[in-house]
Amino acid sequence: MANQKKREWVEVAPDVYTYGELAVAESVPMLQPPANEPEPMLKKPAVGKPIVRKPVVGKPQIRQRNPAVTASISVVMMVHNRNGVRLRNTLDSLLRHQNVLPEEVLVVDTSTDKGISDGVGQVVSCYPSAKWIRKERRVFSKPWALNVGIRSAVRSSYVACMDMDVMLSSNFISTVMRILGSSKAFVLTDTLMMGCDSDVIFENWDELCKTCSVAHPRGPGSFQAANRIWWMSAHGYDEKYSGGLGGMDDDMWLRAKRGGLEIVWIAPDQAQAIHQWHEPSPLKGKTSHLFRVNPKVVANKKGWGK
Repeated sequence: MANQKKREWVEVAPDVYTYGELAVAESVPMLQPPANEPEPMLKKPAVGKPIVRKPVVGKPQIRQRNPAVTASISVVMMVHNRNGVRLRNTLDSLLRHQNVLPEEVLVVDTSTDKGISDGVGQVVSCYPSAKWIRKERRVFSKPWALNVGIRSAVRSSYVACMDMDVMLSSNFISTVMRILGSSKAFVLTDTLMMGCDSDVIFENWDELCKTCSVAHPRGPGSFQAANRIWWMSAHGYDEKYSGGLGGMDDDMWLRAKRGGLEIVWIAPDQAQAIHQWHEPSPLKGKTSHLFRVNPKVVANKKGWGK
């Protein structure tokens, strides 16, 4: 049978979903409505009167928010001895080109080079909603730096952690907010990889996307978002992954899944995240050997992100 295109929640693995337009073949397991759940009872029913139970349809399960509460999202990223056009492009995509703006963007700068760090501060100061958090640290630690930002993100219901060299399409934050607002989700995104000869032109975003390729295998580290309560209860990223890049992103989403969150991937047809080209980091893969297939839900002990 020819592939059919559907725009809905699609289960691609147990408790792992993709939101977007996908080519769905017969071999892909489609969603089944979950078992009926009772609505919250406002008062005790009369004796002998049957309780009406309405089914909850769709996946992930819908948990309605109080419409009187306005949700917001804070975005956290780390910078270490990097500055320049990539950081500015990322902040532009977040704070000048979004349909729904984040409440704040927290840039945690752990650079050991004072000149680079001063440049980071100057770039961040151009954006009123961005905050520069200076935390010099000689031992490279992305999980610790992101945890510093998570603990500082006290103004929002949701927190997203992302790479400082990833640009987001104008509907990206609104898509994330829609998913988080209607489900108990941990949001990830498929990433488009920019070629080394591509120019960044926000006015022609669609054309820029055509020059990019989808990352294979899909990497979970470009963007991760969840309810702030989850980040705090899980103690953020596991700081044992300090010293390099590798393992911490997979560890985080596996812990989220084990802790009861639905893992939701945003497909490129729904919203795009573009990784800007740069030379590969020598820190790549340096902590992958610490990765565990079945990590504990709560990482770190006292003092995480401090």
